[in-house]
Amino acid sequence: MKAIPNFSKIIENDLSIIHSDVFAGLCSLEDNSIQCAVTSPPYWGQRDYGFEGQIGNEKGYSEYIEKLEAIYRKLREKLDPQGIFFLNIGDKYLSRYGNSKLGMIPYKLAKFMKDNGWILVDTIIWYKPNHMPGSVTNRFISTYEPIFIFAKNEENYYSEYIQNEKNYSNILKVNLQATLYNHIAVYPEKLIENLLTLGLPKNSLVLDPFAGAGTTAKAIQNLKENIFENCQMKVILIEANEEYIKIIKKRCNISPKQEITKIPFKEYETRKYNENGERKINNFVFKKEQYYSREHIIKIFNKDSDLFQFVNAMKYGDIFELLNNKGIIYLGIKNNDIDNIHLISTLNLYKWVIRNQLIIKNGKSWYPVYLIVKDIKKVKYGLNIDAVRIGYKDLKEKDWEGTDFIGYKVENNLNKNKNNGLILKVEKKYKDGMPKNVIVKWENEIFTKEIIKHNGHLNESAFSFFCPKCKSKLLNYYDDEIEVKCTNCKTLLWENFGTVPILKIDGELYPQKSEINNIDVHIKNSKKNYNGKFKDTSKINFGASPGARSSTQDEYFSVKRLYNFPQRMFADLLNILLKNKKMSKKKLTTCFPTSYLHTIGHWFRKDMGGSLPTPEDLEELCKYLDIPLEFKKLLNARSLVLQTVKKSYKGKNPGDYLEFQNENELYDFLQKSGKLK
Repeated sequence: MKAIPNFSKIIENDLSIIHSDVFAGLCSLEDNSIQCAVTSPPYWGQRDYGFEGQIGNEKGYSEYIEKLEAIYRKLREKLDPQGIFFLNIGDKYLSRYGNSKLGMIPYKLAKFMKDNGWILVDTIIWYKPNHMPGSVTNRFISTYEPIFIFAKNEENYYSEYIQNEKNYSNILKVNLQATLYNHIAVYPEKLIENLLTLGLPKNSLVLDPFAGAGTTAKAIQNLKENIFENCQMKVILIEANEEYIKIIKKRCNISPKQEITKIPFKEYETRKYNENGERKINNFVFKKEQYYSREHIIKIFNKDSDLFQFVNAMKYGDIFELLNNKGIIYLGIKNNDIDNIHLISTLNLYKWVIRNQLIIKNGKSWYPVYLIVKDIKKVKYGLNIDAVRIGYKDLKEKDWEGTDFIGYKVENNLNKNKNNGLILKVEKKYKDGMPKNVIVKWENEIFTKEIIKHNGHLNESAFSFFCPKCKSKLLNYYDDEIEVKCTNCKTLLWENFGTVPILKIDGELYPQKSEINNIDVHIKNSKKNYNGKFKDTSKINFGASPGARSSTQDEYFSVKRLYNFPQRMFADLLNILLKNKKMSKKKLTTCFPTSYLHTIGHWFRKDMGGSLPTPEDLEELCKYLDIPLEFKKLLNARSLVLQTVKKSYKGKNPGDYLEFQNENELYDFLQKSGKLK
């Protein structure tokens, strides 16, 4: 396809902007004219950029991959013979609930591009030292993103550079950058500055086809002013969103008189993506005893052929049956070849779930290790994040003494009746000033005394389980996978009504009704003076910004269960009580209104779809089943938890980028984190 006639006019300025969709913008450029392209496209299912036809809002990631491959195929035509393309793209979990699979989308795209003509020269890991903290405990939090380096030919600027640079590393540690601009996914200027000094000619024409807030252009301006001596780079930006073009103009100080090239939308054709194109190995050797472990398996291979053998054993062999349902597999390969990574990603199509791709620093390079679990909903796998948490540099806890909590909202989503309240009075405090006991005034004019759970400090009511036969105290009173017996009299527990462990509770449970004079308290908006860039921004667009969350959202207290009551234990109790009453689940369901038709079934489920009844539902349930009073009390016991961005008293989740002194340290880490509690 011929370029439009005014290409020379487009590049007459050091910074040129094309206002169009990305494909039409690329078609306006001359073939073989660009020395470098660098970009970060919209991530799939991650943001809303506010215009029709935006990339990233496709129903499935296959369509997303197909679109980007077609766009980048056109981009390849525009690179000069030695040109290179830096592609930064983040991954995505495929659902919000359960053992969600890590999509492996960046690597699937990279493999698809490689199969369609690109040369994948290298993969840089961009580690973010100031990454967003996370409270998740069933995986390692995200701390890095890959940057793929593609080229048209084997001889290219980047390959020539790394051949002559002995100290080069394909790991970049660059902090996330605060910005004044209301763009929702800004990567740091420092990152682009680093990339553009990796062997490019100083007079390169650089292209960013998804310009966003203009970070690439700003990084080139920085290079010219401060870093890259005699830098004469020019940059072309393609951007479809008019609001972002306004940001670029302001950020890069573009003259109002400079013309913006506008190009109408252009259709393009995509190629079909098939992610499971690998062949099955025939007659592979599988030794059960070699891989069996009740808790977990650790396999890090040096040879591609050994990895291929093991992946096939996971797909077609007996490993699934041999591994404990709570167990995990750590699977690694001592190189970062895209074909190996893609091979491992196909395990998501079978009976496995990839939860993490860990990056292990290996000298000046890296290799991947995958956290893989069974694709079942019966039990939670046994990742023990607490065993490998790391301390904060600043160990000092926040001092809450100066915070006035009177008037703070209390949201009660635990009860069916979403009755909310306000803190009326603080009776006791923890040492750091956080309230411990408070009086809450609810919308229904009820006053209750509540306890606040804070940093693991809580004078919880003691409770114990005892054998129903010999009355001895039970250290192990329930397991959702295996039979449990009294260690003293060997009675098999949870077999029938007479073998349900006896629960005894000591101490106070909350809430407690409180008598207090009616004090007039007004709701307190803890963020009322915020007028920053995230004001009125949708939550989906906060991204990895703790500032966005802490600055724009109110601090408030939410009602939580005081104890993590085992839902599967409650389901077993219900089944035993039904059997004792000689009642069927169907019969029980008819005792409730028709609106409970599906709700009741969730109380009996022992998979991830199981749920506990609300206090109101439990009260109704007690009319038909003889639920022991102490079980009812423990289930209904509640506390308040402050909802805010804060450090965990247990330490930090170590994240998915890891450095060790030697391989023994790595194996020790994996053993600890994989050991069942």
